Amino acid sequence: MKDGLTRSQAVRCFLLNLFLLPGAGSLKGGRRTAGVMQMLLLVIGTLMIIPLFLEAIGQFSKMYQGISQMADTGTSEVPQSWDNLKEKLDTVWSQHGMLALAGIGTMGIGWIWGFITGLSLINEAAQNEEQAGD
Repeated sequence: MKDGLTRSQAVRCFLLNLFLLPGAGSLKGGRRTAGVMQMLLLVIGTLMIIPLFLEAIGQFSKMYQGISQMADTGTSEVPQSWDNLKEKLDTVWSQHGMLALAGIGTMGIGWIWGFITGLSLINEAAQNEEQAGD
């Protein structure tokens, strides 16, 4: 922790960790290892979610293109039904769902760690201010 970190600075570090980016407040508060690890957990978790997101977007895009072609050609035949889309999305979930859930958990661990680090910074700043007042 930086020497002379005040309680208000520690609260700002806590808020950075909680609402902006896990690890940002930890780095600002002088906790480099914790900050880097918290950011790394967020990046890894995000990378774990991306395959599910991209596959789902791809399926919705195919559905939209089919509906668009149907409107352009004037045919009444729907190229992909909602039931068909649901089946495809279920398949996407079965392929990438566990990885995405693990990614959400990984990101959550980073945020919880950032929350705890922020509270620790506030506690240490309060103790430093008490010791400076004595």
